[in-house]
Amino acid sequence: RGESSVLRDLLDQYNEMKMKYQELKSSRMSHVQSMLEEQSKNILKQQEASDKLVKHWKQEAYKQADMVNLAVEEAVKEAHDKLVYLGNKRNGLERECGELRDEVRRLAEENEQLRGGAGSSAGAAATFGGPLLSLLTGLDVLEHSNKAETYRISHARTGFSFELDCSNLANEAAESSDIGYVPVSFGTLDSKLPEYLKEEIYFDRSQVPILLEKILATVKVS
Repeated sequence: RGESSVLRDLLDQYNEMKMKYQELKSSRMSHVQSMLEEQSKNILKQQEASDKLVKHWKQEAYKQADMVNLAVEEAVKEAHDKLVYLGNKRNGLERECGELRDEVRRLAEENEQLRGGAGSSAGAAATFGGPLLSLLTGLDVLEHSNKAETYRISHARTGFSFELDCSNLANEAAESSDIGYVPVSFGTLDSKLPEYLKEEIYFDRSQVPILLEKILATVKVS
């Protein structure tokens, strides 16, 4: 064979190898391109999932923040309502204290008046007896026939009666000026009288208005 024939064969082999190389290169490039595209799709999917997750947690964070704000507002309102209630309660207690001070002052004035007008048996009779007391309260007052400085007080409608022993008021040598209360008849008030009014008791003469107030309150509802 001649040289031209050998060169032609070599050229054909070269061209064949070059074509195979190009085919292999193209196949490799196509495979790499396919892998890159698949990878890009995966990255996009991951990005979308990440965005959804971020959006979800943002919504949860906003919801929790709204719940916290609502709880704070409710707590503030409750605290405000309690402060208003306590303020009203304090004002009511201050009014009650003022009324009690006025009542104590009134009782003290009555006590002074009683002390000034009860220095003798005549003063005691004026304190516990007289037609005016019967007219205003329905209580009849009579001097005891056998006991000095003792008065029988009765309520005709209920049959309730008791005695007041005022002998210590006229006795300067007495150790105390207490007045004795002795129940005589409960009448129809047996179930209505306080237990302490069913027993003999002794008390300071300044407590006489309080005693009469308790008795009158009981006979009034009978």
